[in-house]
Amino acid sequence: MKIELSNEELHTLSQMVLLGEYVITSCPKSAETTKKYSELANSLYRKLYKINMPDCDEADIEDNEIADVRDRLYDGIKGFLEQFEEDVYREKCDD
Repeated sequence: MKIELSNEELHTLSQMVLLGEYVITSCPKSAETTKKYSELANSLYRKLYKINMPDCDEADIEDNEIADVRDRLYDGIKGFLEQFEEDVYREKCDD
């Protein structure tokens, strides 16, 4: 399947993926369950990195470079995460 997105749409989608991954992994689940989400998210972050650094080989992208992508995405959504933690996460997980 091929999905065409603008750079801005890919960035927004990547932020949504990071939010979803955070929600899925925020309360303890089995490692096997969360692994598939983390792997898919990392694949998307790798593609986002490749778009921003077109001369690099996708296979050579290191974990610290993926972490940098996640950090930049996090900076754009940290307000949503803080609100989620305040309104939902603490209430549900404290029960």
